[in-house]
Amino acid sequence: MSQLSRSGVLGAATILGWLLILTAGPFASIQLWRLRRVGLYATAILAGFVLAYYFAGILFLRAHNAPFGPIVAYVVFNGVLIVLLASPAARRSCT
Repeated sequence: MSQLSRSGVLGAATILGWLLILTAGPFASIQLWRLRRVGLYATAILAGFVLAYYFAGILFLRAHNAPFGPIVAYVVFNGVLIVLLASPAARRSCT
């Protein structure tokens, strides 16, 4: 953990992401499971953070030997998830 905190912007963003997912993730998943609108928004915000994290990883923080395919897959998956969560059907389902 200490080595990750010293690794610069990528390490700091990774630690921030872990903290967000570990603290807000359970709340978001439970509220989404209960079909509450706050769970929809919290899940969309977390997916947006993950999307931004991997997108920044592609553009600015990727090492030359890091595989490109899995990173693009994460970007596409989280983009589709955000579109799904922002859909009118999802908003109608969550009260």
